[in-house]
Amino acid sequence: MHGFDLVYGSRSITEIFPFISGEAQTMLHARRCGWMDAQGLGHAMLQAAKDGAGSEAGKARILRGSVRGFDVSGGDVQGVRVEEPDGTEVTLACDAFVNAAGAWMQAVNSMLAPDAPLPLKNEVHAKVVLHDSLGVVPQDTAPFLVWRDSVTLGWDEETREGLLELDDTGEGGIVN
Repeated sequence: MHGFDLVYGSRSITEIFPFISGEAQTMLHARRCGWMDAQGLGHAMLQAAKDGAGSEAGKARILRGSVRGFDVSGGDVQGVRVEEPDGTEVTLACDAFVNAAGAWMQAVNSMLAPDAPLPLKNEVHAKVVLHDSLGVVPQDTAPFLVWRDSVTLGWDEETREGLLELDDTGEGGIVN
């Protein structure tokens, strides 16, 4: 799913995304891009766990604390030691452990395997949040779009010259 799809022709574009104007002639679709409400997903997953959805063991309970170590036997994690805010340490028995600590993944891994750092590479991503308080963009069907259409601004010659004097883009800059 890496790469891009270059789509030509308004008919082809509207077959894929019917909400795009028929005036669009060419579209570049970035496959690895997308959108989701991560906070909403996390909230839904937490609520499902609290409600006991998909679990034969019952409902989940929230435990706040810090991971302090692991009980390991034969290379398998058997328990996770957690220090609660009041200083009490509890051990959570487990059959498996998933290190989903995000930016702290390497620190958690060092408690398990101090001599075997994970081969992690930080990959820069961009995040944009646009608050559509008027509900202009349909949230369930329309993706985030970036247009590269040329726009002509109706500036008179005096305004254009004044803006050119302020231009600090250097060589290669584009002035509309």
